[in-house]
Amino acid sequence: MTDKEFRAEAAELVEALARGVGALDGGLKSGRVSPAVINDVFRAAHSLKGLGGLLGVQSVGQLAHALEDILDAMRLGKLNVTSHVLSVLEEAVELFQHLVELSGPDAERLNDAVAMVCSKVAAVKGGQPLDQHSAPPPAQEGPRSVKDLDLAAEFFSVLTEYEEHRLQDNATQGVPIYLIHAPLPLDTFDVSLTRLTDMLKERGEVITTLPSSEKGEGIIAFDVLFAGLVDHTTLSQDVATLGTSYKVGPVGTRARPPAAQSLEPQSRNLPLDEETLVPHATGGARTETVRVDIEKLDRLMNVVGEIALVKTGMGRIAEALRAEGIRTQNALELQKLARSLERKIDELQSGIMEVRMVPLGTTFERLHRVVKKTARELGKDVEFVGLGEETELDKLLMEQLVDPLVHLVRNAVDHGIEPVDARTRAGKPAAGRITVTAQPRGNHVLIAVEDDGSGLDEVSIRKAALERWLVTEDRVGSLSGRELWNLIFLPGFSTRREATDVSGRGVGMDVVKTNISRLSGMIEIDSLAGHGSRFTLTVPITLAIIQSLIIRIRKRTYAMPLGGVSEILAWEGKQLRTVEGREVYQTRKGTVPLLRLGDVFGLSGDDSPNGYVILVGVGLNRVGILVDELVGRQDIVIKPMGRLLKGLRGIAGATDLGERTTVLVLDVGGLVEEALGMNAAA
Repeated sequence: MTDKEFRAEAAELVEALARGVGALDGGLKSGRVSPAVINDVFRAAHSLKGLGGLLGVQSVGQLAHALEDILDAMRLGKLNVTSHVLSVLEEAVELFQHLVELSGPDAERLNDAVAMVCSKVAAVKGGQPLDQHSAPPPAQEGPRSVKDLDLAAEFFSVLTEYEEHRLQDNATQGVPIYLIHAPLPLDTFDVSLTRLTDMLKERGEVITTLPSSEKGEGIIAFDVLFAGLVDHTTLSQDVATLGTSYKVGPVGTRARPPAAQSLEPQSRNLPLDEETLVPHATGGARTETVRVDIEKLDRLMNVVGEIALVKTGMGRIAEALRAEGIRTQNALELQKLARSLERKIDELQSGIMEVRMVPLGTTFERLHRVVKKTARELGKDVEFVGLGEETELDKLLMEQLVDPLVHLVRNAVDHGIEPVDARTRAGKPAAGRITVTAQPRGNHVLIAVEDDGSGLDEVSIRKAALERWLVTEDRVGSLSGRELWNLIFLPGFSTRREATDVSGRGVGMDVVKTNISRLSGMIEIDSLAGHGSRFTLTVPITLAIIQSLIIRIRKRTYAMPLGGVSEILAWEGKQLRTVEGREVYQTRKGTVPLLRLGDVFGLSGDDSPNGYVILVGVGLNRVGILVDELVGRQDIVIKPMGRLLKGLRGIAGATDLGERTTVLVLDVGGLVEEALGMNAAA
């Protein structure tokens, strides 16, 4: 296994661990911690231990082994799930993330941190009494012993310690327990058993599944021990709908149960569509997923981009032949091939993009942990709400969004949410709330980070900006509310006089804006004193391959991503206005600031009197960009500018248009900010 493969597999296990710990936290708050969730977390830690040992990454193996011990105690009922235990687990998850990001020998740099967390785990391992935040035991109907259950002695001999514990726990709570005998066709038993197990998990807990000694031609049988708050008749009817023969018998405690009920549905076979999908062999279930290196997908996308250029060239030749009136069979065939190639390339692009897209759910889980950890450090009570977890983004773009989002939620907890006593005096709930919402908008995604705190303190912002010489005294007095809020994005800005572990060093919000700009995105602020603030990030769904408008400005050619274009208008000089020293253009829906790209880029020459105004909008902001000529539309692959040219104002990268023509790609979000004067200090 290579280092890259280790990181990919370890990252998946850490994500599973994080999801499990989050589910435990939810169970703790609701008063019912799921044993299945504890078991899932245990398995993730166990797998991490094995992976660390396989690669010789001692820090990962050491930390996973420590977690495995306390999780095993939790799953066996020897250790209570409490807020303190979860706090240690969350700290371990965060450390795992750092270890995986470093990976290999570099991970050993965190040996001291690993030793510290392991010592906390060791302290927890001894157990502690239930505290006020521990999960209360469920109501019981009277003690029952697992030995009183009507099960054969040999059945108990094969149960693991964990399975016997789960059986005892359910028996003690008075939960009905059933033994389900399932004879299944040999060639499709894996699908049938999965369907049965999934159905049972929706109704209770599957304690164990064991092979049965029953024999028959073409048959393999299983005994499933199940506990759930469902009556015998209902359960029997439910399993009968699965389309095979079952025997469902309650496992009594005082007397021998009646003979197991035999259910004979009309059909013993699986539906035809499922039979055709299952290999008629006993080689096990088919693997449905495969891990793909994102760099390989990048290479594929680049190849697709090159093929798209070939397609464009073919189309250009076909159009030229048609314009010349050439209607030969070869010319017509070339046109057909060009159209067919275009459709196939579109399908290929779409397929690759589907593989690259990932939901925001995992990122939301990480933000949840950040909010909890920061709130705990600051002694605040903060609730996290995530909406739109199913919204998808390109994986590479998602990875670059994590740090900006982490900065925003940490700042929301630190600067936005008030202490409990201040919230109580203001008539607010004691617990603050941070809501992260994601929703698709065409070729973009809007991600809003909103809190119900005190809002931005405009007085403190003005004072801090003046003290740090970020804006002049004459300028600060004329700033609008939005311009004032945007001061927090300037390098070195902070309203804190002393730095803390959470904030106050003047780095963070400027990094947020820089990172979002690099993604051709934009960030907007809305705030209301006493009610909270909202930061809205608008980013493209992907930067891998995008549709663009090819334009000319003062004899220079550029590519403009179409995702931000809302309308194209023919230039009319009479529609031009000047308001407060700025040029604006009159449209049907009102006026918009006008941006002359020739002036922005310092190009010589004059703008064409027969040009166009392209209305672009990112989020709630719209501006008009004056261009001389519209060349056409083309799919492009954006290439980075390189280290020396990185960060050029208004430029997102470069692209190849074919025929050895390389042009710059415009950064629509950056240009909108330029037109709106969102850099208040400029």
